[in-house]
Amino acid sequence: METQILQIGLLLAMGVISAIFGLIPLKLRTLPAFSMQNSPLMSLVTCFAGGVFLSVCLLDMLPEAFEQLDKVNGRLKDSKFGSYWIGLLMGVGLFFVLFVEFVTKLIFGTAGHSHGPPEPAKVLPRVSSGLTFQEELEINKEKAEGSIDSLLNKGEAQGLSRSLALVFALSIHSLLEGFAFGVQTSVKSVVALFFGIMVHKAAVFFAAGFRLSSAHRIVLIPALMVCWMAAMAPLGGFAGLLIQEPEGTESNAKGALVLILSCLSLGTFLQITFYELLVPEHQKEVSRIAQLGATIAGFVLIAMTIICYPEE
Repeated sequence: METQILQIGLLLAMGVISAIFGLIPLKLRTLPAFSMQNSPLMSLVTCFAGGVFLSVCLLDMLPEAFEQLDKVNGRLKDSKFGSYWIGLLMGVGLFFVLFVEFVTKLIFGTAGHSHGPPEPAKVLPRVSSGLTFQEELEINKEKAEGSIDSLLNKGEAQGLSRSLALVFALSIHSLLEGFAFGVQTSVKSVVALFFGIMVHKAAVFFAAGFRLSSAHRIVLIPALMVCWMAAMAPLGGFAGLLIQEPEGTESNAKGALVLILSCLSLGTFLQITFYELLVPEHQKEVSRIAQLGATIAGFVLIAMTIICYPEE
């Protein structure tokens, strides 16, 4: 009973700390250095976030997927799942996100996602329309406002589809982490797992919060997404507390479901890392060496936390 009370308190702390680190970038974006979308500092922080996500994929989620595959195969008597299923399900997750993005662009258009320099404005000769200058000015103002609103709405819709992919991936990952925490039965394993999860979760949520804040003009949208993702680990932990099972008695169906969700979220993370973070930033006029250094720094940060604070 004392262990469960400790777990409940640490699960609540896990959610609060994750939310705090995820909301910090929303405050940072009000600073001048972070307010410009194409500023060098924004680009370097984005590359740092890409390194964090890549490290989480390769050093955290991928080994967990193989470990879960071994558990599922260990409980099967006849047929076994080959290791290629992990790559196959990762591909399904990656291509599903690309498909959703394609459908979104098809519905809302392709506005607002160019990474190249703006085209020079073309000067056209003025043709008389029979209206006064003031009337033409008012009409042009209304057209301009309508065009801007249309572009912003399209860009917001496309940003929302990409953000939902990130929310899905990180929510599944947090649920599984929380569930693994909730099924622990000793105080030592509970405390060790808490610190192992939180050290790298702080960096991951900061990177996710930065990614979400840069994709939306309205602060409330990324704030709600961060709070939702932060609540997933406590939710998974409470589920683990309710259905604690002795070692080795986990059902085949539940093990297979965990494996599928892990691989799908892994593919989603890879899509976000390369298609949405690293590749677009490398097209900007920022030092490639600095971008590479920021990416490596993010990768090494998570690698060191996993090595120094393993979750086992």
